[in-house]
This record gives sequence, structure tokens and C-alpha cells, in this order.
Amino acid sequence: MAVIKGEAGWEMVAAVLDDAAVPAVNLAECAHLLALGKKFRKFAPREIDFVLQRFRTVDVTREMGLEVGRIRTSANEGKLSLGDVMCLATARVMKLPVYTSDKEWETLGPKDVTVIQVR
Repeated sequence: MAVIKGEAGWEMVAAVLDDAAVPAVNLAECAHLLALGKKFRKFAPREIDFVLQRFRTVDVTREMGLEVGRIRTSANEGKLSLGDVMCLATARVMKLPVYTSDKEWETLGPKDVTVIQVR
């Protein structure tokens, strides 16, 4: 969302976007927020597709789903959203770092996932 909204740190995320993996459920969350226009102006369906086309989307696997359960119950006891935990689970399964502006991911997320703060 930092790239879409042009928030501080968006350049760091844009630089790694070609190698990034966005879980389909998180892409859906982005599309939903763009359609609602709650955080910024409301986007039309064609605009949403255009904005999100650069994101490489990965299907959520059974392994990722099980990791969500492990991370959500063991580390943070519901303090992170399902979308946040899905990102962390995907990073863990795919052995990728995760880029975020959420400070709590470092303390509440799994210790074997590299969390890179963009701000």
C-alpha cells in the first residue's frame, strides 16, 4: 500500500517490486480498499486493475494457510490482522524478506522472517 499511496518509504518497496510476491488474499484486500476509497479517493475497476497489475500475485497454498495459524496463535495472539499474518506466512514459506511500515511486525512476527522497515 505504501507504493499505491505514495507514502514514506514507497521508493524502497518499488525497487524490489519485481522480485516481490503478494498473496492473492492481500491483493484482494488492496483492491477492496481502492474500490471503497476509504483511505484515499475511490478507484474505478479499470483503475484498480491498472494500479495492481505490476504486483506478482501468488496463490495461497495449504502450507501458507497452516503457517497463518501457527503465526497467529503462537506469536501475536490476534494483535496482527489476518492480512498481516498472511504476508508473514508467505514470506516464511517462500523464504523471502517482508517489507513493511508496521513496527510491530518485528516483535510480533516469526523470528525466522526478515522484516525490513521501509520508514
